[in-house]
Amino acid sequence: MVQEQTSWLVYFCALFASIGGLIFGFDVGSISGLLNMQDSKDRFGDVPDKAHPGHFDFGDFRTGIIVGAFSVGTFLGCMIGGPSADRLGRRKALILWSAIYAVGVVIQFFSVDKWFQIAIGRFVSGLGVGSLSVLVPLYTSELAPKKIRGILVATLQLTFTFGIFLSYIVNWATKQRQGATQWRIPISLCLFWAAVLGIGMCFVPEAPRQLYMDGKYDECKKVLAKIRGLTSDENLVQEDYNDLEKTIETEQKSGKGSWKECFTGEPRMCYRTVLGMTIQSVGQLSGASFFWYYGVNLFSTIGMGDAFVTQITIGGLLFFSTIGVVFLIDRYGRRNCLFWGAAWCSVMLVIFSTLGLNMTQNDGTNNPKIASAMICFVCLYILGYATTWGPCAFVVISETYPFHLRARCMSIATGCSWLWNIFIALFSKAILNKIKYSYGFLFAGANIIGCITVYFFLYETKALTLEQVNEMYMEPKLKPWQSHRWIPARGEMKQNKTANSLPSSSRNSLDLSYTDMELEKVVSEN
Repeated sequence: MVQEQTSWLVYFCALFASIGGLIFGFDVGSISGLLNMQDSKDRFGDVPDKAHPGHFDFGDFRTGIIVGAFSVGTFLGCMIGGPSADRLGRRKALILWSAIYAVGVVIQFFSVDKWFQIAIGRFVSGLGVGSLSVLVPLYTSELAPKKIRGILVATLQLTFTFGIFLSYIVNWATKQRQGATQWRIPISLCLFWAAVLGIGMCFVPEAPRQLYMDGKYDECKKVLAKIRGLTSDENLVQEDYNDLEKTIETEQKSGKGSWKECFTGEPRMCYRTVLGMTIQSVGQLSGASFFWYYGVNLFSTIGMGDAFVTQITIGGLLFFSTIGVVFLIDRYGRRNCLFWGAAWCSVMLVIFSTLGLNMTQNDGTNNPKIASAMICFVCLYILGYATTWGPCAFVVISETYPFHLRARCMSIATGCSWLWNIFIALFSKAILNKIKYSYGFLFAGANIIGCITVYFFLYETKALTLEQVNEMYMEPKLKPWQSHRWIPARGEMKQNKTANSLPSSSRNSLDLSYTDMELEKVVSEN
């Protein structure tokens, strides 16, 4: 029997596709700098700058429009991006939307003194980023073998956090420059990343499932062989091909892959679609986007000496923390990461907000010790988010749906994330001015909802092929909190027997996963 293996090609393709995450992260981080650099404020601002007499600043409304235009674009982009992948193929769609993103960057770069040109450019760029946020995990999940699928899909979040970290460094390095180069240099680098992704995707293979759907059966088998690092006539490659063929034929009998089927199809498509919508909504409402967009404003309000330097520190923590997910997501499972991650984030946000509400001293100044403590708890929040919800939310939705509906369902789920992002972008600054740090309690509540959703509704997809995930949802009596014990291609009696055969630690209701060694032992015994 040929031992399962994975070739370098899979890692290369996943890494290249994940540049889409770097584009998103760099863009998100860059806008924070543009809103706080003096040249851009003088050119595009609409209210007097109280801290710098004779200069201008962005008012709440204009800030919301500039930041929100990007979010509106991403929402529309993710709704269009999924269907475009079905029509053009995953690879060609990635190339197309990289080009559209680049057009938006060019519009922003050549802005002189019209703030609405920046907003229009950000809307167009948002169309590209929204589509890429669907297409990158879609392409990677369909290319990667089950044992490393979680890690490879999570590289999207890793490159996203690297993009944020890198943009913070660039903002800090250019903020002292004179003239428009302050903000045009960061924007021009966005164009560079788009070019790298668009050109690079011309040299990677299409996803095997897409090739099969296009009738390119021989090419599909060749790509499967390349993924395994084997020849096309190896038994393991033929088994992969047969599984793929059987699954797609079954799915085609179930329907044509319409938007309606995302809620009416089988098995349990309404449940799965709403679950994905909820997971992505909680991921957005967890509070992370607020810190990305308004971090500099927040840290300036707290009274930190150089808010840009503080932001770099947090960006670095975000990036290096995300590296840790490589060791968590495929070892401890999706449910564990999301459940405990949401619990951790909610506690950190409650402490952060409580400190913020008690930071002002009798003389009206901020208590420096409390301000420093608030930054520490922001860092602890980032640590929890970066290792759990940040990457895991995208991994879960990339694994939950059958092939013929995957692109559309991922568009719907990701669309919910961007829809909430619109509200955060448009209204966060105004809300923060009204209720101050009580805003953090709202985000903490969203994380508590995340805990409840994960425990009672999310099925564990660790170590399962995409075909086996679909099979799992066909088990009517399988409960989400029992799903980590489910063994594919076995009946209910076998499943129960297997569950009882696991070590007692794996049967604990809060121990939401089990190790690969335990699973292999149980399978061999049964």
